[in-house]
Amino acid sequence: MIDFDVLLRALGPFGTYQIVVFIALLYYQIPAGMNSLASVFISYTPAYRCEMPFDVDYPNDLSDLEKTNLTTPLNKNNEPNDPCVRYAYNVTECEIAGDLSCVEMNEYETIACESYYFDDSIFTETTVTEFELICEKRTLNAVGTMTYWIGILLGALVFGNIADRIGRRGNLILTSYGFLLSMLGTAYSNSVAVFFFFRFATAVFVSGANIGIFTYRKYQYCYFNNINKNHRCK
Repeated sequence: MIDFDVLLRALGPFGTYQIVVFIALLYYQIPAGMNSLASVFISYTPAYRCEMPFDVDYPNDLSDLEKTNLTTPLNKNNEPNDPCVRYAYNVTECEIAGDLSCVEMNEYETIACESYYFDDSIFTETTVTEFELICEKRTLNAVGTMTYWIGILLGALVFGNIADRIGRRGNLILTSYGFLLSMLGTAYSNSVAVFFFFRFATAVFVSGANIGIFTYRKYQYCYFNNINKNHRCK
């Protein structure tokens, strides 16, 4: 077994090279950590209801509650019973009256929404609003999060073996390029399937890179503690 103290004396103290490597690893770990937390924000489901013509140009002085009341059956707390359906009336029939007083909601059945209106007061856009992962597609939102964590698991299994074969440095280079390309693919995804694929790929490379980063961090810990604190590396 190699005496680590001998290597430390040969390589010298904690210097510029170790500092550069440490900063480079931090630069990688920050976006890696942000990706793990991203699902909380990018998969947020805002309040929603059926979209109607008055959401765009008719009439414009209605409050959100009034629009929801004219669109969706509400419970006693003024919350939609089912935001995936709306009253089956044509709002253009009220153009002659000039307002919406002609709408008698009790006379109409409910039908499924053709399109949706989302509350953008918290987030202007999420994957839920972009791909409409609601109603019959709402389970896909949970599938996307699950896909990411499956990628974390598989990345550790796959790149653990690769790191043993090609070394930690080669593993870091490979996973760093893969991580960068996967994040770009995620940002420009134009369908939910493509988005899930790139989120999965991002997780695989994040997990794979952490294997090599852990080793480098351990070496730097040993450098710092052995030379600056005279503490033996375990």
